[in-house]
Formats: sequence, structure tokens, C-alpha cells
Amino acid sequence: QYAPVVLVGLPLFILAGVMFLLGQKIPPLIWANPIFLLLLLGLILLYLAQIALLYVIKGQTQKISIRESFRLARSKFFSYLWLMLLIVFINLGATLLFVIPGVIIGIWFALGMYVLINEDIKGLGALLKSREYVRGLWWAVFGRLLAMSLVGLGIYFTMVVIPVAVILEPLARSEIVSLQLAFKVLVTILSTLFSAAWTAFALTYVFVLYRAIKEQKGAVEVVEVKVTTGKKVGYALLAILGLLVIPAFMFLAVTLNRLTKAPVETPIDARELFPNPVTDPRLHKK
Repeated sequence: QYAPVVLVGLPLFILAGVMFLLGQKIPPLIWANPIFLLLLLGLILLYLAQIALLYVIKGQTQKISIRESFRLARSKFFSYLWLMLLIVFINLGATLLFVIPGVIIGIWFALGMYVLINEDIKGLGALLKSREYVRGLWWAVFGRLLAMSLVGLGIYFTMVVIPVAVILEPLARSEIVSLQLAFKVLVTILSTLFSAAWTAFALTYVFVLYRAIKEQKGAVEVVEVKVTTGKKVGYALLAILGLLVIPAFMFLAVTLNRLTKAPVETPIDARELFPNPVTDPRLHKK
């Protein structure tokens, strides 16, 4: 039941990656570039597939259909996108405060998307409700998410990195350009397929964790969260700080690129160092 949902956006992402590997030049208008358009369309479809998968996981007992899950996903797309942007920028802003606050807030908000889908609480309210669920269980949630990540990393190395290094490495070392390109395409496809399968597993695992916490705490312990002005201002400042990270890193990258470039030296004319005593008019001045 998961497979059709997970695989919706993969062909577009794989095609976009292949086009990028072929070396197509980016035109001045980036939004008119086929690679950019494919990646954007693939990202939209993957977000829809992710939301639909959450509905499939939620409705396992009712056996929700794929069509119905995507219909529900379309209705929640912008709410989900807004929630993801809040999580990303608030985490970025908190990470700038010596990293640890970013980790703490990341675990607080780990259940935000499940609150949105299961309880229909949007935006900052979903994140604060997630924090209430995690309150008192931070280390337990952190440990489980860390263990899941380490298991995923181990499986990735076992199923992708090692086979690529052992079986496909000769293609990368080949002097034939087409074989080198085939190596890059195969690695792109394998990595994308693994990412899709792992995303489905991770979403299911965290949903089970969310449901267990909700059953453990109950609706009574998790108080209704009020989004006060103070909370809005505090998290808005963190989000703005996180938003500023992007232009700051771009400026830093451009600056470092300019500084690391070797200055273009004007070649020295040997005649300036060793003038000809016969033809150089400067030596015949009275």
C-alpha cells in the first residue's frame, strides 16, 4: 500500500539528476531551466506523497485508499509546507546559538507533522503541541530518533555505499566518459530509491512513537496550547535569524571564493628589466 505513494515523485527527481549529470548549462533565468523546473515539480510531488503517506499510516485500520490519501494531502499541502518552513528556519536560528538549542528544539518539534495530520492543529500551534508531548520525555525521544538514524546510516552503507564501492567502482575509474556517466546515474538512482524507502520507514516509526506518547500521556496531561504573543515573537525572532543564514552563507561563499582565487599577475616585459642599450631611447637622453 505504501509503494505507490512513495514512488510518485521519484521518476522526476531521477530524471532531473540525470539531466544535471549530463552537464546541461544553467541559463540566466534559472526558473526557465528544465532541471530547476523538474526538481521543483518533483519536490512538490514528494511533499504530497509524504503527506499522503502520513494519511495512509494514520488510516491503517480503515484501509484508506491511495486516491483518498492524495485528496486529503492536497487539502493539507500549504499547511504542511508552512509547518516545514517554520521547523527549518526556527531550527536554523536556534542552531546558531551554539548548536545545542537547535538540537533541543528539533526534538521538541519532531512530532509537529503528526499533530497537524492527526489533530488538525496548524502552524506554531502544532509545534507547541509537539513540545508538550515531548515534555518530560526528551531524552527518550532523542535516544529513539538517534538509534533510528544510526540504523538508517548502517543500512545505507551496507546496501548502497559498499555495493557501489565493490561492484560499480570500476565504472568510475574507467577512462570512457559514457561509463563514468553510467556510474553517476546508477549511484543517483540507488540513493534516491533508498531515500524513498527509508523515508516511508522513518515516518511510520515516528508515527508509532507519537501514538505511544499520546496514549501514555493522554489528552488530560497534554494541555491545550495557547499561542501567546510572547511565544510568537520569540519563535519569530529565531525564524528570522534562521532566514538570515541563507544570504549570510551565500555572501560568505562568494567572499571566500574571491579571496581564494589567485590574483592575475601581469606578465613582466623582459625589456623593462634588461633594456637594449642600442635601441632603447631612454638610454640616449642627454
